[in-house]
Amino acid sequence: MTKELRRRRSAIIAIFTILCGAALMMGLYRRFGKDPISSAIADLVRQGEGTVVEIAPLTAFEWHRLFIFGPYSTANRVNDSLGFQWKGLDRSDVEWGKGATLFVYVRGNEVVRSFDHPRIQGDFSQAFKQDGYAPSEARFVVRFSNGWPNMVHSP
Repeated sequence: MTKELRRRRSAIIAIFTILCGAALMMGLYRRFGKDPISSAIADLVRQGEGTVVEIAPLTAFEWHRLFIFGPYSTANRVNDSLGFQWKGLDRSDVEWGKGATLFVYVRGNEVVRSFDHPRIQGDFSQAFKQDGYAPSEARFVVRFSNGWPNMVHSP
């Protein structure tokens, strides 16, 4: 193999490695990256016991219902609650994991946004409501139990 061929092969391998690394990082960010709403909720939870977290002011888009699904929520449970088939559950960890709750914002029969929120930054796992929350109803209070930040619905 000539010197020129080795240099080209090395350049191709380097480019391939960089592209694979970038794709991996993008995939990891998509999977574990912070949603700005989730980050805002976490900031409010850090303010401590009794802090009121109103979801509607944290959003800059129109939505009619917020559905919150806890760990191990199945596709059937999600689709039954939404009232339509949603293919986006595969982008969430709630179906098989216990570390997050899934927020699904719906306008009409369309999901306009969804994200996983880490339970350690505000545990909404007990906030499931079959028909979801209207923007005016999506209000929660931080209640700590043994150092764990439970989010309790506050009508």
